[in-house]
Amino acid sequence: MGHDDVTAHDRGAARMLPALRPIPAGGAPLAFLGRAGFFASALLRGVLAGAVLITLSACAPPGRAIGDEGLRELGESGQAHRARERTEARLRDVARSYAGPGGLFLSLVVVHDICVPGSGPGAITQDDTDDYRISCSMDLTAYYGADPGHVADVLDDILDKGTAARHRQDTRGGCVPFTHDAGTDRIVAYYRDSGGTTAADRSPEPNRMATSGRRLTWDTVRDRDPARLIEEPYSHLVDDPPVSRVAREPKGATVAATRRRHGMVFELELDSVGYYKVLKSGPTHTS
Repeated sequence: MGHDDVTAHDRGAARMLPALRPIPAGGAPLAFLGRAGFFASALLRGVLAGAVLITLSACAPPGRAIGDEGLRELGESGQAHRARERTEARLRDVARSYAGPGGLFLSLVVVHDICVPGSGPGAITQDDTDDYRISCSMDLTAYYGADPGHVADVLDDILDKGTAARHRQDTRGGCVPFTHDAGTDRIVAYYRDSGGTTAADRSPEPNRMATSGRRLTWDTVRDRDPARLIEEPYSHLVDDPPVSRVAREPKGATVAATRRRHGMVFELELDSVGYYKVLKSGPTHTS
């Protein structure tokens, strides 16, 4: 292509573009470049936006007090680790305190603990999470085997332990909070009535006691309703410590195997217990 051809081509292209107006004094230099200036300006804005996003990612995403990296760093700290071990030991002591010769046989323990970030600028809602950067908590569920022919004895043993602890004013984490009262004694009487009186026959079979953040549930043994049997532990908990940790011991144990071996299953649920928290103001709280 010769020089005249290039010139002609440029003149044709120029006719297809809008005429450039004079640039006012102090106008943006990029505007003088027309379409090229537009693309350069857009590129610059993209680079700046990317830099801002990288900075936010390194600090904390919108709506969160701390980013993923900071969450893991605090959750894996020595303080968090020691508090985690102490809390798990206490919860396991509680689970063991329910077992005993001729009563409940502890067959499976599932521990789940999580660490979550507090809320930050841009959060949709502002609630009590606003005072901390990270908070970690743990819960435990224990499964026991028992003889279905001795449910009354098993419950009596649990209630005796709780009543004795209350009389001693035992406030340690390992004490059993279930005690003898009108309601619990009525449950024991239901299972003592093995002859099946008309009153017991008319009553739905009780299979639950709850108090002080603990729930004790068991298989029904008279109606054997499949919908009222203890289910297997939830199997889709994410194991990605320290954000989410799952410990299942023994790993191969199941509710079904416990039921086949002992005849029935009891389930003890312990409510979530906070064990590590770092406040936005600086202090750290552990249990």
